[in-house]
Formats: sequence, structure tokens, C-alpha cells
Amino acid sequence: MSHNYKFEFDYEIFFTAILPPIIFAAGYTLKKREFFDNFRYIVVFGVLGTLLAFSVISSSAYLLSRFDSLLDESEKLSVSDCMLLACILSSTDTVAALTLVKADQFPKLNSILFGEGIVNDAVSILLFRTIKTFFLKGDAEEGHAAGFSFGMVLSMSWDFIVLSFFSLLIGISLGLLLSLVFKNIQAFSEKPKLETCMVLLTGYMSYLIAEYFHFSGIISMFSCGLVMSHYTMQNLSEESQKGTVLIFDAFGYLAETFVFIYLGTITRYFSNF
Repeated sequence: MSHNYKFEFDYEIFFTAILPPIIFAAGYTLKKREFFDNFRYIVVFGVLGTLLAFSVISSSAYLLSRFDSLLDESEKLSVSDCMLLACILSSTDTVAALTLVKADQFPKLNSILFGEGIVNDAVSILLFRTIKTFFLKGDAEEGHAAGFSFGMVLSMSWDFIVLSFFSLLIGISLGLLLSLVFKNIQAFSEKPKLETCMVLLTGYMSYLIAEYFHFSGIISMFSCGLVMSHYTMQNLSEESQKGTVLIFDAFGYLAETFVFIYLGTITRYFSNF
């Protein structure tokens, strides 16, 4: 009983304290020119490719689990299990590919891989949140029992669009709001420490607001960081411009290091059972 409580507690800490710095650093330090120059390729691979992978994996898992010769009745996966599994597996990791495709040798391909990795993670998170929310509703019981249906797909697609729109809206709005504050109040430029703290707190505020309204805080925080890197940074003092990039990049690096330590700890935890 105590083991389960500890695991849940660590899980909440991971998503509220460790993951946001990684996402915010990725948005704030993103090379925007390369990202938007290859935006069409990134959208095709990151959005359509993820949705295609999700459809193939979830359908295949559901069909294979129906064969009596492969699994017992108690081992068969439900519709929600297949979809949630597909969300996780469709989120591919581009770290190994990026180590091979160097930015100085293949700048375009490196930019596409990096952008696709960010968009792919965002879409997978949105899919996971959408499906989890849908199957937690009381009206999803019929669809859960009956399997796939056209109405079920439409309902989840609408939830996905709403979740994406409002998550982006919160992040973009807060990023633009802080840009206007720094543009119209020049007194902040004399206090670089205050500028840096306000940028950091605004980014985390976008995460908390989105999570409070049951949207995706990760998507909101990434879009907020991207907007602030383009607009807010232009209104910061020179010292704050250099300092924020260095600090947020360092935070993201430390958080990524902790993730690997955390995964190793969890692997050891499960190996004891």
C-alpha cells in the first residue's frame, strides 16, 4: 500500500515540477527561423504522422486482442486501453536521430527532426488527455463496451480540437500580455532580475491556468515560451536577454537529466515486484 502511494506522489511531482522546465526551455530557446521555414514538413510528420501512427497502432492492438487463440478473455485489451497504449507508442523519441544528424552538416533535416519531435510530443499528450477525459465521462460507457463507432470518433475529435485551441490560446495570450507590459513600462529594463523572474513566472502561470481548467498545461507553456522568445525578448534589457536564454536552457538541461534518473529509479522499483 505504501509503495503505491509513493509512486503516485512521485508521478505528480514529475508532471508538475520536472516536465514544465523542459517544455518551456524548448519553446523559449527554439530556433524560430528554421522552425517556421520547415513548418510544412514539421506539421505533416508531427501532426498527420502522429495521428496516422496512433490510428494504426490502436486499430492493430484492438484487432489482435480479439483473437481467442492469442489472449485469454481476462487478458484482452479494452478500447480505451488500446487507444492509451497507441498514444504512448506514437510519441517517438528523436534524440538518437538528432545525435546522428548534426545541425552543421544537415541543418534542414536537423531542424525538421527537432521540430517534429516537439510537435509529435505535443500531439501525443493532447491525444492522451482527450482519450482519458472521454472515457472518464459517464456517457462513454456505451462506446467503451461496444467498441469503435463513428460518433465516438467525432466526439473525441471535437474534444481534441477544443483542448488544442484553448491550450494554445492561454499560452499565446499570456505571452503577448507580458510583451505589452515590458513594452509600455520601461522601468523593468533597469531591473534584469525582476524581468527574468517575471518571464519565468508567466511561463509557469500559463501551465497552472491551463491545468486548472483541465486543458494541456504542457502545450500552453510551450506556446507561451515560443511567443515570449519572439516578442517579449525584444523588449527586455540586453542583460536579461542573455540571462533568460542561459538560465532556461540550464533548467531544461537539469530537468532532462533528472528524467533519466527518475526513469532508472522507477525501473528498479518495478523490478522488485
